Amino acid sequence: MATSAPDGFAYHADALPVNLEERLLAAIAIPIGEERQMCMLGPESFDADILDLLRTAVAAGLIEAPVNAVQFIVYPDGTGFTSHLDSAHRWGHRIVTFSLQTACELLLQKAGVATFRQVLEARSAYVLTGPARYDWKHGISRRKRGGPRVAVVLRSTKAFARAATLLFGGQDDDGRHIADDAGRRLSEAAAREAVAEAAPLVLALMDKVGRM
Repeated sequence: MATSAPDGFAYHADALPVNLEERLLAAIAIPIGEERQMCMLGPESFDADILDLLRTAVAAGLIEAPVNAVQFIVYPDGTGFTSHLDSAHRWGHRIVTFSLQTACELLLQKAGVATFRQVLEARSAYVLTGPARYDWKHGISRRKRGGPRVAVVLRSTKAFARAATLLFGGQDDDGRHIADDAGRRLSEAAAREAVAEAAPLVLALMDKVGRM
């Protein structure tokens, strides 16, 4: 009997137009070697292709508002990613990942529960919220795929996600404390300051990408 998908997990086939996939792949400046390579972009580096990606994600309901962190991960054939939890204090409540170029297998794992497996086809996307985001580790199988795969991960920092919630409503960012990039917990005053500083960035990206 197949394991049911965890609550908070959603899979979307054909989530990315072919022409946008081609543009994103052409723009990636990460060499394909034997090891996994990563590159994180912030709003100051969002070009026309990234903004189109965010518009696509907002229009499809994959994200509720633009994010302020876009990560490219290049997986050479036969490489994967050990199952892990993204920080609940650095990152917001929703994580969206697009798969480009080659299909792979996603693993969702939780102690005492059978592993959930999902084939991620090229141009698909999956969403992690709620239990799937916080209780289930996610990773990528090392099985051979027939070519390299590129993941594009959309996240918001906690301060940005909280600012977006305060400005426009939507899903609560879960109330967890805010940490800095080094994982250190911010005081309540520092957290309020971080959210206030993030608010203009939320508004600026909303104007560029559009609102739900």
